[in-house]
Amino acid sequence: MKSIKALVIAAAGIVILGVAGITMSSFRQPEKKMHLVWADEFDNDGLPDATKWSYDLGDGCPSLCGWGNHELQYYTTGRSENARVKDGYLIIESHREQTVNKEYSSARLAK
Repeated sequence: MKSIKALVIAAAGIVILGVAGITMSSFRQPEKKMHLVWADEFDNDGLPDATKWSYDLGDGCPSLCGWGNHELQYYTTGRSENARVKDGYLIIESHREQTVNKEYSSARLAK
């Protein structure tokens, strides 16, 4: 009997809120306005856009050898084998090849 009474009270509350024009959306937080501050749509095939991207070069030595997490590659700059844009995608590849003092080459880009 108590559960039926509670159900009737809950239903009455929903009806009252509905009649008063109060909906759950009335309780939502206002949406924050966001605006885009940076983007690259990768529209042009070839090397990444140098006005938007920069490269880290080397292996982090002497101050941060292996870039702090024992990475085994040597990062190159301006080398399409390691970083390029093709068909709207940024492609970053690592290759097993002796590069300076590392067994692998790759690219590391930053905005």
